Amino acid sequence: MRAASGFVKEIRRLGCSAALARFDSGANSYRALKNIHVDYLKIDGSIPASPLEDADRVEKLRVIQQTARAFDKTTVATWLENVYTLAVLWGHGVGYVQGESMHEQAIELTYVGE
Repeated sequence: MRAASGFVKEIRRLGCSAALARFDSGANSYRALKNIHVDYLKIDGSIPASPLEDADRVEKLRVIQQTARAFDKTTVATWLENVYTLAVLWGHGVGYVQGESMHEQAIELTYVGE
């Protein structure tokens, strides 16, 4: 935990943002969040991966969002497989989404400037 915290401090000093990956509603994620000062919480991919009709998944998402708000963090839902889940995620306050249903992976990075 100390090494990760030091790493995040150094990259933030360079002007970079940091994310805590695989964040879920468990105690380990909460403990990491208290000790490693990141900008984003990347929600564990098992939560939004399938439609959020499962009450357990929705409750986990609610707890994650509540924790994110308490720590003033932005959340990122990963492994989004369908656009139907998008409305549920945004309805719960998820800030960003990531997944192939939004855009296929590309071989090259491209930049569209002004």
